[in-house]
Amino acid sequence: MVIDFHTHVFPDKIAGRTIEVLEGNSNFKAAIPGTLDALLSSMERNAIDHSVVLPIATKPSQTASILRFAVEINKLPNITSFGSVHPDSDDVKGDIRRIKEAGLKGIKLHPDYQGFFIDDVKAVRTIALAAEEDLTVIVHAGEDIAFPDVHHCTPQRIRRILPDIKGCRFVCAHLGGWRYWDDVERYLMDTDVYIDTCFTFGWCETEQIVRILKSFNPDRILFGTDSPWDDQGNAVEQLKSTGLPEDLLQKILHQNAQVLLGMSSALEK
Repeated sequence: MVIDFHTHVFPDKIAGRTIEVLEGNSNFKAAIPGTLDALLSSMERNAIDHSVVLPIATKPSQTASILRFAVEINKLPNITSFGSVHPDSDDVKGDIRRIKEAGLKGIKLHPDYQGFFIDDVKAVRTIALAAEEDLTVIVHAGEDIAFPDVHHCTPQRIRRILPDIKGCRFVCAHLGGWRYWDDVERYLMDTDVYIDTCFTFGWCETEQIVRILKSFNPDRILFGTDSPWDDQGNAVEQLKSTGLPEDLLQKILHQNAQVLLGMSSALEK
């Protein structure tokens, strides 16, 4: 059983152009088109049982349309879509409440795309409000391939805010911080954050990936691919090839995600 906790899709009418722009900004080609159908086909092809879709509101006005799209695709039995809020919204609390009332289980924040530092007061308030609504928060951590100059969410900044977001189910993507993995080992290993594995193989030395995975809290590691930016099948095989103990591998591939999402062993939402 495999749950991909970190994927992205876009509405059909904007998916092509969105991927084209993102490919241009990052000089990196997507593995598949950024549509829901492409993700579902990838899941079937690569034996992925369930995917979590993570939209990003790059401006406050996008929150409502993202919520509508998330609610629609969340009806699929093998998709769980989070919502997204923008910390600059005039009604962050209301935005979060509407996401909760719509039945979604979490929100995605991307400090680089949304233009805030993770230890900004407005960011901490947003995360705390989500926690009050019992929503999981997943954040892009570390560098972003399209934003190489300013890094808004480093492991050191993450550690700084943890006393203010106690009780939040807080997921730091990209093994705690893309291309900040030395700092992950320095600042995050003894914390209660979650990390995911997405977009790390081929960028981080496998030895360091294994060291982090074996040393981190085994109940707080999630498998993710960043699809469409990585191939889901390759990501599964890369993780399996590390030689991790089978019990840890199963926790990462699906068990921890099932607990976090409140799923049964039968993947019931």
